[in-house]
Amino acid sequence: MNDRVPIRDAKSPNHSLRLIKVDRLELYVSRPGNYRRSVQGRFRYDGIDYWLRVTDPTCARQYLRQPDGKYQIGESFLTVSLGEPFHGYAYKLIAAIIEP
Repeated sequence: MNDRVPIRDAKSPNHSLRLIKVDRLELYVSRPGNYRRSVQGRFRYDGIDYWLRVTDPTCARQYLRQPDGKYQIGESFLTVSLGEPFHGYAYKLIAAIIEP
């Protein structure tokens, strides 16, 4: 959900990395399709809902040790970045999670 941008829109260097504050973060641990288990974050920012993959290594390790499911984190600061281009899009990622 709102996890990618077309490559033509991703070339602006001042939009590739953002630090944002969210009131509520939910983390989901699952195995989507036939892929390996992953952690995804769901949050609302500036009136838009997002569902992004978490690449923060510390956070991912911690939650991948837990059973599949949903975990409430609450208020957090997130570093959101754009990953490498893939099939015409740059995907948004949660690169870091900072809990108060």
